[in-house]
Amino acid sequence: MPAPEPSPVRVTWVRCGATDFEEAADSLRVVSDESEFGYQLMSQEIAVPPGMIPIVHIEGQIDSGIITIGLLDEKRARWIGSRSYDQGPFQDRLIFDPGRNRSMTLVIANAGTKEKSSFHLGPARVVMTPPTKDGLPQSELGDQGWHVGYSAAGEVMDVGDGVSDITVGDVVACAGAGKANHADFIVVPRNLVCRVPAGCEMKLAATTTVGAIALQGIRRAACQLGETIAVIGLGLIGQITAQMLRANGCRVLGMDSDPVCVPVYYVSKLARDNGVVVCQVGEGADELFFGYPHWKTALRLQRLNDLPVPRFVKRTALATLRSSGSHRSFRYEWLRRGISDEPIFWGGAEAFTEAHKKLLLSQRLRRKFKTYSSWEPVSEIFARFRERAWEKSIANWMTYVDLHMRLPELLLMRIDKMTMGVSLEGRVPFLDHRLVEFALSIPESVKTKKGALKPIFKKAVRGLIPDDLIDRKKQGFGVPISEWYFDRLGGRIRADMNVFCCETDFLDREEVFRLIESGSPQSWYLHNFVLWWKSFISD
Repeated sequence: MPAPEPSPVRVTWVRCGATDFEEAADSLRVVSDESEFGYQLMSQEIAVPPGMIPIVHIEGQIDSGIITIGLLDEKRARWIGSRSYDQGPFQDRLIFDPGRNRSMTLVIANAGTKEKSSFHLGPARVVMTPPTKDGLPQSELGDQGWHVGYSAAGEVMDVGDGVSDITVGDVVACAGAGKANHADFIVVPRNLVCRVPAGCEMKLAATTTVGAIALQGIRRAACQLGETIAVIGLGLIGQITAQMLRANGCRVLGMDSDPVCVPVYYVSKLARDNGVVVCQVGEGADELFFGYPHWKTALRLQRLNDLPVPRFVKRTALATLRSSGSHRSFRYEWLRRGISDEPIFWGGAEAFTEAHKKLLLSQRLRRKFKTYSSWEPVSEIFARFRERAWEKSIANWMTYVDLHMRLPELLLMRIDKMTMGVSLEGRVPFLDHRLVEFALSIPESVKTKKGALKPIFKKAVRGLIPDDLIDRKKQGFGVPISEWYFDRLGGRIRADMNVFCCETDFLDREEVFRLIESGSPQSWYLHNFVLWWKSFISD
């Protein structure tokens, strides 16, 4: 039998440099000294079993100043890892690979400000966890993702040993994922730093890395004067690339795969043309407060599927749908998921069902991907949700998966591209981390009360916003793709798809043209794939 996992270790603190140290039943109030990086509190030595990874659960409130919380190695001579915290509440898990260290010590230190910090700490504990199947256990990167940002600019506060050409007070631009983060203080290797010329604005210098990425793409493409260049993806890098190409005498065609980008762009342009430079957008509100009509449908279907209906009844219904030619439909797909014990909801950005995807693929790819489905990447997110969620409800699962997939990959990408395309800054107040944490703590029964959409949110703003706006039917940005297909765009799509299907072995021509002739908006996604192929592969 495998050995039982170690029990959680409760952290006890020893006062080091702290000038005030007051213990209560479940909290600790601390005032630090004025040293630059001095240790203020230190835990007991905590044993790390071979092959295990420590996860430190810690929470509290920073009343003033900045502190660093981290782990020291077994000799208490080097940091295993650390993280800094500014004013406000925090609740975190510190996850660092201990390497060969057989023990560690948790330390709270000043963060280089030479000022006193005042903070409260709740109970802290350390849990040991084994490695994942990939080898490196729950690493900080794998569990929490990269720090945000890879391009920054600022004033040098200190330099390391051997650095002589950069001095304190210099204004520099920085690069590097995981290095040039969006933070008050960052540490960047010398080879990723350059001095900013006099007269260059800081906000422009902060985009140096982004501009370098765009320029490198242009260099590798070897673009020549007078050529027509297609830029696919009109985010910040795409916009900069297009401007550089135009300055280089090229004709630029910009394209994006999301049709909703068109109306979002024109709304953004209208705001900018009327003198607006910063706007607030509502992305995140529907995900946090249950605001989508199709979520209500998925919730109802999941609850129906959870009823004790014999599996053979469901299989009979599935066979009936297939024999009637409805196997491409989402009705068929949802019933199939229910029979397979998969959640009905896989995310808010599904374009094709599993059966339809297989039909669209060529015979060769159909055989190659016979055993694969989109459930594979979704299942990993679902497993994390089941492991970590405080309430494993259907509505919370919908929020969790869309916060991980549709929101960052589609909605935020879209608003970011279109607003920056007209020099408008779009901000997302609903995604403030404190609001997100609060929304995720609301039970499903409250979020979905009486089957209404966003009942809590609407109640909160009623009296501040006119009732006719609050109570009107939800309406997104509609794009007349079907009408376009029956006009000149239809001929262009048919020609492009015909050439693609003849020259490649990716898609089934008969199924592709059945989709096109139906006028389905799904053809838009296939056409954008073909345009990408023509621009970057075929030519």
